[in-house]
Amino acid sequence: MRRLVTLLIVGSTVPLSLAAQRPIDKGVWLVGGNFQITGNKNLDSDASDFLFSLSPQVGYFVTPGLAITANATLAWNDGDNSSGFTRGIGPGLSYYFGGMSAQFFPYVTGRMLYQKSDLDAQLGPIEAETEATDWSWLLGAGGALFLARNVALNAELFYSRRTSDLTGDAGDLEFRSARYGLEVGIRAHVF
Repeated sequence: MRRLVTLLIVGSTVPLSLAAQRPIDKGVWLVGGNFQITGNKNLDSDASDFLFSLSPQVGYFVTPGLAITANATLAWNDGDNSSGFTRGIGPGLSYYFGGMSAQFFPYVTGRMLYQKSDLDAQLGPIEAETEATDWSWLLGAGGALFLARNVALNAELFYSRRTSDLTGDAGDLEFRSARYGLEVGIRAHVF
């Protein structure tokens, strides 16, 4: 009886494992994320800041190579003129290229995030507590290097634009910014 149960369990899982032969095939789940460490220096004012962010991601391959993703961000910054915490969430798409026997899959990606930030800012002689809400979008290209059948290290060059509505002690204003850089991370592709 024990052998029969074992045979039924193994036999029922074989079709599932054969359904997805590559880590980018339809039906594969993507779980992981990126991190980023950035230092910035304003050459005009000599002010500098430091940013650390984590970007968790969950996705699902709807066709071979194309994943729809849900993305989040948690970021902390500290600098000469401001410090704060940002959190956000939003959708994305990633498209992976590669053959049947590939261990390296280049990809392109696009994400959009709705974010909220709590900032303590120094605006000239005025210290202000500020809350920002914004939409940002990111375009990137990178590669996933598979260390095992379902675990990959990824690196991604990105360009991001952000438009923020700031409200706080110093009044209301709109702020636009652009960032570019390199994010690295790890992902599991769950068959």
